[in-house]
Amino acid sequence: MLDSIGIYTDISTVKIGVVPTYFHLSPTNQDYKRGYITRYFAKKTNSLDHSTIVEIDKEQFSGYGKKLHGIDDALYQVISLKWKISGPKNDVLDGSGSIIETGVSQTNARTLKRKDKEMRGIGIYLGSLLEFWKKT
Repeated sequence: MLDSIGIYTDISTVKIGVVPTYFHLSPTNQDYKRGYITRYFAKKTNSLDHSTIVEIDKEQFSGYGKKLHGIDDALYQVISLKWKISGPKNDVLDGSGSIIETGVSQTNARTLKRKDKEMRGIGIYLGSLLEFWKKT
């Protein structure tokens, strides 16, 4: 004889996550004064390339893995990254070649090199290292 209460309990605890939705980021003047923004991304876990990466907002990122209202952690992975948006375009070096001020392009390249280990293809997805850059 089947235990209908046990079956109901099993069904009612099944996790139903949501699909991430694209978020269009628009930095504010305060972001430019600070010099960076935090960006959030989701990608299907079974994808080998960048085709399933989508930029998401902080709310979706924070809800990752939460039952019913969060991005499904069985199907997606998420990352956040710090993205430099103001300052010199390139690293500023002193006479001996040491960096005295980090540039937007090289800083974002270093960030993507690290983050590509967590989410393969993120650098290809983003493309431009100078996205949102304003010279200050």
